[in-house]
Amino acid sequence: MENFSVRKVAASLGCVVALLFGTACETIPGPDELDEVSQFSTDLSLMELANTLEAEAARVEIALYRQGVVIKELEVKSQASLTDDERVEGRVVAVEVEEGGGYFVLNIEDLRIGFDENTQFSTRDEEGSIDTETALTRVRAALATNAFPAIEAMRPAPAAPQAPDDETFTAAYIRLLGEGEGRVLEMNINRDNLERNPEGFPDGWMTLLAREFEIRIREGITRLERERPDLVKERFGGEVEEVFLDRQAFAIKDGPEVRIIPGETEIRYEDGDNHRLPSLEAVKQALDEGNRVFTAGVGVVVSEDPHRLVAIAVVFEVEPPPVKHFDGQVESVDLDDSTVTLVEGPVVRITAETQIRFEAAQTHLLGSLEAVAEALEDGKIVMTAGAGVVVEEGLLLLEAVKIVFVIRSPPMKEFRGLVDEVNPTDSTVTLVGGTTIRVTAETEISFGAISAVSDHRLGSLEAVAEAVEAGRTVVAAGIGVVELEDTLVIEAKKIVFVLEPPHLIAFHGVVESVNLDAHTFTLKNGTVVRVNDETVVWFQSADVHSLRTLRAVAEALENGRVVVAAGVGKPDPIGVSNAEGVRLLAVKVAFYVVAPGIQHFEGTVVGVDIEDRSFTLDDDTVVRVVEGTVIVHHNGDESIGSFDAVVRMFNSGVRIKAAGLGLLETSDPLVLIAVAVVFRV
Repeated sequence: MENFSVRKVAASLGCVVALLFGTACETIPGPDELDEVSQFSTDLSLMELANTLEAEAARVEIALYRQGVVIKELEVKSQASLTDDERVEGRVVAVEVEEGGGYFVLNIEDLRIGFDENTQFSTRDEEGSIDTETALTRVRAALATNAFPAIEAMRPAPAAPQAPDDETFTAAYIRLLGEGEGRVLEMNINRDNLERNPEGFPDGWMTLLAREFEIRIREGITRLERERPDLVKERFGGEVEEVFLDRQAFAIKDGPEVRIIPGETEIRYEDGDNHRLPSLEAVKQALDEGNRVFTAGVGVVVSEDPHRLVAIAVVFEVEPPPVKHFDGQVESVDLDDSTVTLVEGPVVRITAETQIRFEAAQTHLLGSLEAVAEALEDGKIVMTAGAGVVVEEGLLLLEAVKIVFVIRSPPMKEFRGLVDEVNPTDSTVTLVGGTTIRVTAETEISFGAISAVSDHRLGSLEAVAEAVEAGRTVVAAGIGVVELEDTLVIEAKKIVFVLEPPHLIAFHGVVESVNLDAHTFTLKNGTVVRVNDETVVWFQSADVHSLRTLRAVAEALENGRVVVAAGVGKPDPIGVSNAEGVRLLAVKVAFYVVAPGIQHFEGTVVGVDIEDRSFTLDDDTVVRVVEGTVIVHHNGDESIGSFDAVVRMFNSGVRIKAAGLGLLETSDPLVLIAVAVVFRV
């Protein structure tokens, strides 16, 4: 059994459980007929229930135990109630929102109660109707604090009972009830909903909304009842205005006076329901202390004027003190007063009842005010969040119900650039542009799968210094803590030093011609690339558009196909050919036949859209990067390996070129969906 203290944020306004409800008949019994031995309903056997359903449909109200699928009470109501609204009540465990509506998931075997644009929302008190967004916000706020608010959902009764295996229930009205425990279904049924078990336990099953509930009469667990047709029953609810202990009655604000019959009226209360009250004496005491008490139930009408009822079943709930959520950075701690002051927010007091979320394995969490004070003294940033009872509105002093203290990691920053100089004495490297990276004993050097060639990575500052002194190009990349913003000094947490191959140049473009005798191909931009025995021709065997040899490229061109080449190379040695223009010897190359419907694009990136995941070239072509786009990235060249990195570098002012192949999405404006793309700085 769960305990919910009125001091806990979870106990917003308690559950108004579903109670017995019937319809009117002609005779109203007088007060003398409702004495201490009166019976509000008659017992019913499973056989009688089965016989009733064989003859006609019936309206039943089923109350379930707090957990599981066992029925606690099942009452058969009058035939007149078949036209009343059907209703379901339970605790919300999740919210699902979709276009035009959504669902509340209840603690009734994850039953989903639907709502749409026509559903009306309300609360149980004087606040009345609220809009959908307000209702969702309140429910989500309660769920965020591990509370489970109850709702009562109603809809017009269908012309015929809903099929047992149909779980659809779209509410016309939903009332927010605070946090509750009751699980109730009031619906029309027929013989299809009941299944008896001739052997063993349970005695049978009642199936509603595609959920099967157990009937256990012989074990004394389930009670079957039929409401008395001679009683006029009425549901009541609202704020308790006054209590009359001398006649065991109470008055509801703008409602009836309700009398309780000791030994007959059921006061819904269990030990541990700290937000509920067990007696009229407790209700009076709560009112005398200045608290608000709400009630709900069902009773028998004994007088219309004045309006008086005798309660069959009733629940009393005391409204908890106002609760306010808070979050922010801790500015200071007062251990003597057991308070923390937020930088922009309230003063929060910690008491013996405050729940401090803490797990020893999670080192970023702090479990006490002393630990918070020590962290602040060490210069650490401590954030807090929680909920508390408002003690003083003017000073905004809260008494915490739940709270968590978290050490916030210092601001981290990614870095990447060419190493300009190295200072092994200070354990620092300076990048081109002025950023200083400090390497400590805790810095993890050479993380991740950066390059397939291990000797391209350098494992120490000494090795980096030697490479820079020898005139080699070294790229440093990683992530670290910002120590100084103005001069941008970063303490590296992870770093990799990559020694770039000498004079490696990326190339990409449409192949204009092939010279098989010279083993060269020429791109439309004039670049001449030679292929030798050491050149790695990259291809995919399953890709029919991928070409393996220079001869295959020549044949494709002779057949009128468009071929794109992409790769990396180094300057071709002088004297190999007397052709004019840029000369490269390919280290790696890939050849692709451009498929029908695919276009080649190339240019300078002039705009990026992170939400649409697209970039715009200087010729106004828009290219979208989708889930299947291949972003070509070669370690050791100046290519960029992700679209997110492109966005960051572009926003930092880096000039980026892009080239690739794309599917035509629209012609005016020209929008392509990238099949493969390479980004280069």
